[in-house]
Amino acid sequence: MQESRFVVIEGSQLEDSAFLLGEDRYTFFSHTLCPYAERVWLTLLEKGCAFTMVHIDLSNKPDWYYGVNPRGLVPAVSHKGNVMTESMDLCRWLSGEDTHDDALLFSAVSSCLDAMSGSNARFWGIGTKIRPSQIEGLESSLGALFSDQTGRDGLFLFGEQQATLSDFVVYPFVQRARVAMKDSYGVDVGLLCDGSVGAWMDAMTQLSSVRIASADESLLREAFRKHKSLDFFDYRSYGPYDLHPHLVQYASLE
Repeated sequence: MQESRFVVIEGSQLEDSAFLLGEDRYTFFSHTLCPYAERVWLTLLEKGCAFTMVHIDLSNKPDWYYGVNPRGLVPAVSHKGNVMTESMDLCRWLSGEDTHDDALLFSAVSSCLDAMSGSNARFWGIGTKIRPSQIEGLESSLGALFSDQTGRDGLFLFGEQQATLSDFVVYPFVQRARVAMKDSYGVDVGLLCDGSVGAWMDAMTQLSSVRIASADESLLREAFRKHKSLDFFDYRSYGPYDLHPHLVQYASLE
């Protein structure tokens, strides 16, 4: 990861976004617990971008945010007056890279969400029972990301020796699946694909960007137990440091 400096502002403390939208540095509108926003956060960190991260309370969005993104969703990034949305588009734009195979990546993310919901919860929920077919589907979709078609034998997705954009767009979902499924179903996602998933996740956690952007796992586990959903932050107010107490080491408050 290149050296990156960012500051954190809570969106609820702003009256409007006008002073941010024309800045030369990137302004990243986010929620620290949103996996789609985490993709972009990881990309900004990996590229060494200087940016202002504006934490949007998704359970009580400030009115001015609809002027940034009329849909009211995160992530969004503004730079020199231009605003872009959609996590995959943002990741490609910021990194200058493309992913290996969008269909395989989408399948992996969808399988993570399906497995977390189990057999008795809504999509984006966390259930109490899981079907064997859901575990098999998750292992199959993740296994496709480790298939070696070019003789590469690295720990990262598609046999790469270093993390690529493909790793960063999938990791937030697999990390959440590992926490939720171990706690709810006793299933260790890291053991899937003959341990390749666990080895990959261990390699990812060695990256500074991942350590910065990831929630404290014990706090995340407690939140999952309390709310029984992956998207609990859409309905309950969570500040930027509630599950990321370490974040103050890396960001100044201005």
